[in-house]
Amino acid sequence: MEGGAPTTAYHVEIKQNGAWNKAPKDASGTQIQGTIIGQRQLWQLNPTTADAVALVIDAAKETPAIAEFGLY
Repeated sequence: MEGGAPTTAYHVEIKQNGAWNKAPKDASGTQIQGTIIGQRQLWQLNPTTADAVALVIDAAKETPAIAEFGLY
């Protein structure tokens, strides 16, 4: 890859009680989405439980390579 990060748009989805929330918000009320996935991108959520979490790449200049996606 040359010239910067390949991802140009992404969002996170959270599955709770069998239904996907396609626009979850962080603790400040901002939708969890962005344009560039960089080192140590952190989103703080209010305490919650989830059945699953998905990182969705909406657009990219080339094939993204995600090294790690973690939830703490």
